[in-house]
Amino acid sequence: MSTDLTATWGQFGDYMGGTLNPILSFFAFVFLVRTLALQQQSIQIQKDELSLTREEMKKTTRALEIQNIEGVFFQLLKRNTELLNNIAFSTSTNGNGVQTLYLVLHPLINLEARDNESVIKGFLNSIKTIKVSAGPYLSNLYLIIDMIDKNNELDFVDKNKYIDIVKSQLTSWEVAFLFYYGQCEEGFHFAYFINKYGLFKNYDPSLINNKLTEYDHYDAFAFK
Repeated sequence: MSTDLTATWGQFGDYMGGTLNPILSFFAFVFLVRTLALQQQSIQIQKDELSLTREEMKKTTRALEIQNIEGVFFQLLKRNTELLNNIAFSTSTNGNGVQTLYLVLHPLINLEARDNESVIKGFLNSIKTIKVSAGPYLSNLYLIIDMIDKNNELDFVDKNKYIDIVKSQLTSWEVAFLFYYGQCEEGFHFAYFINKYGLFKNYDPSLINNKLTEYDHYDAFAFK
């Protein structure tokens, strides 16, 4: 009797084991899959958060870089105004800044000349008296534009925004000065930026000698 009972329970145990083991294995598999899915979800959330953090860091870094660029830009622009006001005749204290440019360039308007070369020679002779003080002004102005042009943090729109600020600061007499200067051999490097960014926004043809009918170094965009 005892042996039969033991055999019965053994058969029952085998039955239950055969029945429950697949079920338990199934639930264990489901639990494992669920656990892996949760782990993958957690990893993806961490990746997304890390990606957002990186984007925020990029934005913050770029904002700081733009802030630094603007700081230098406006310092140089302020310095440019100071250097402009320091332009004066080397032999006289009469006039400074734009007034000096007027006194130097005005005689060129009606200068009797046969061709472009003669006008440029007249310009070179005229600026001899201000060349020492005009040099730093030209160098600083070129530095401002070159800095904006070569900065990889600025896109096309940003570059033109800053250049527009520079153009808005240039008086018609400064533009006339750059017009003559860009046609000189030593000013050819300026002609590149004049054409690229249209620096002759405040161009006044009445300030230019009418013999300069051909602008060898400027294209149409320079005047837009």
